[in-house]
Amino acid sequence: MVTTGNGRRRFGGHVARAALLALALGAGAALGLFAPVGGRGGQAALACGLGNTPTMLANSAPALLFPVTKNTPADQPIGIFALNSVVGQPVTFVEDLSRVSGAPAPSSFKWRWNFGDGSGYSNEVSPKHTYAAPGTYNVHAQILDSSGGSDIWTDLDSAQITITAAPVANPPVTKVTASATAVNVNGTISFDASGSRATDGSQLTYLWNFNDGNTATGAHVSHQFVIQGQGIVALIVTDKRGGRSVATTNVLVAPELTASASSVQTGDTVSFDTSANVPPPGQGPTVSSFTWSFGDGSAEQTTQTPTATHTFATSGTFTVTVRAGTSKSAQVLALTTVKVQAVPAAIGPAAPRGPNWELVIAGLVAALLIATGGVFGVRAQLRRGALIREREAALELARARAVRGTRRAGRPGMRDPRGPGGGPPPLTRYPERREGPRSSRGGPPASGNR
Repeated sequence: MVTTGNGRRRFGGHVARAALLALALGAGAALGLFAPVGGRGGQAALACGLGNTPTMLANSAPALLFPVTKNTPADQPIGIFALNSVVGQPVTFVEDLSRVSGAPAPSSFKWRWNFGDGSGYSNEVSPKHTYAAPGTYNVHAQILDSSGGSDIWTDLDSAQITITAAPVANPPVTKVTASATAVNVNGTISFDASGSRATDGSQLTYLWNFNDGNTATGAHVSHQFVIQGQGIVALIVTDKRGGRSVATTNVLVAPELTASASSVQTGDTVSFDTSANVPPPGQGPTVSSFTWSFGDGSAEQTTQTPTATHTFATSGTFTVTVRAGTSKSAQVLALTTVKVQAVPAAIGPAAPRGPNWELVIAGLVAALLIATGGVFGVRAQLRRGALIREREAALELARARAVRGTRRAGRPGMRDPRGPGGGPPPLTRYPERREGPRSSRGGPPASGNR
């Protein structure tokens, strides 16, 4: 355990190498299994922190990387448990090696646990311990190192735990939301704790632990991640009574994966290449296989080369990752994000569609208007025909009367019915009086009674 210039203690240097060597020897494996795969510059891992590191658990709760300042004592544990435990209640400890690339089973090592209360050691892989008095205790997890020809117990991990006399009733509720769970190295993630609340209605205080030696306060924070690895970000909230609760969210930080495109359409194929993230021969462990996860629900793909291709069938934003080897706990070499958009309907095959009710209603209205207009048109045409027939009948009657008037004009003593102007005879609604019988000599008609 060493301290860097920025106050961050690293699980590295001679102690780290000895511990990793002990792990490798105890498991009968090669030392290269525990070297940071794809790392540049020999960056050391952080125990209990972000990275491919072991993490101590107490009742399944992970220890967080202890914030370190220039005044931190040299014997300060690496981690700290955010939640307090209670006197008389057993605490189960274990080292979580799931984030250590190629780590053997914990049962393959020889362990020695020191609980910090003077109660002695335990050689169990996952011991259970009960504290008899309140206080703050430093817990050390050690493994046996026989690499130098003699047995030496070396710290693999350490963490501080606080024991209280009694639990606080109705602790606050803690809720964390993050803008992303995976980001490239030097990327930034925003975190929100506004969903947290105190059950007693008091004001909360917020403490964020990013597991890389940095902390922050406040309900809304952002953090830039510069250390590669898989880890957690923890939010610790405390109410006015001292009640405390913790919420965590997983974070994956990895170098950028080279992709032929970052924005495509469904059905497009994207090529990926992680050659830049594989250590050159002789400068790191040899990677013989690569496991690709495309984030869209499709099956993982394993290749023997650092390249792969994938066709995205559904739309969405997907995080693509590549691991060294096939183990689920293998280190992620690189990641990238691909945005897939659905193919526009005008280009792709037409999707099944239901009836367009707007067009149907418009068609019915048009048909009704046409039908109504037709009825009125027929009625107007019939009325026009009747008027024409009436006019023709009137003209025919006028012509007939004119003919009669002409005949009468040729008789002596008859007045021209056309009048002085010689025009057509006036129309009258009364028929002409019939003439009586005339005398044989052409005189005026004889009276019926003389």
